[in-house]
Amino acid sequence: MAWYEIFIVSVGLSLDVFTYALYKGAMLSRLDKKQILKMILLFTGWQSGAMLLGSLISELPYIAMNYQRTERLFRAASAVIFFLIGIWLIVRALHMRDPLERREDAFAWRQLCIWAMLTSVDSFLTGIGMGFLDTRVTAQIIQLAIMAALAGIVGIYAAYFSTDQWSADLPACRRGCIVSILYLKYRDS
Repeated sequence: MAWYEIFIVSVGLSLDVFTYALYKGAMLSRLDKKQILKMILLFTGWQSGAMLLGSLISELPYIAMNYQRTERLFRAASAVIFFLIGIWLIVRALHMRDPLERREDAFAWRQLCIWAMLTSVDSFLTGIGMGFLDTRVTAQIIQLAIMAALAGIVGIYAAYFSTDQWSADLPACRRGCIVSILYLKYRDS
């Protein structure tokens, strides 16, 4: 795969991190950069680790030894995995409920670990598919880590500065962009 194809996949995988960061940023009444950095590192680590673990499955001795004979099967499996990821994300979006809104400055690390793990499932499955397609693992993980970190930072700050306490200072076009993004994410729920 070309670098730009891996980049597009990384952007798509980082949208889960972006969504959670929007949710978390909207709940904060103050920004604690140290806590935000820890959260970003946690999510980036889970995303990267899940991608690495998924891609290593294609390197198992039995699979690697028989890869030449079953290349068509593995390519078909990659297509099926990507199709199922798409269906899973659509179904998940259809069943989303409106979140309970409240201010919360504490970072519940146990809850963050669970969410980081849950948002990494699609990275794990994508890693399996990318491994069957012989994509370079380092390029995958570097691009995914960069995109997940950027998605987390942008999500937290965008949601934080679009809340009621900042809305008087924020131009209407920025608020409209945030609302549009949230609408697109939750419109079918």
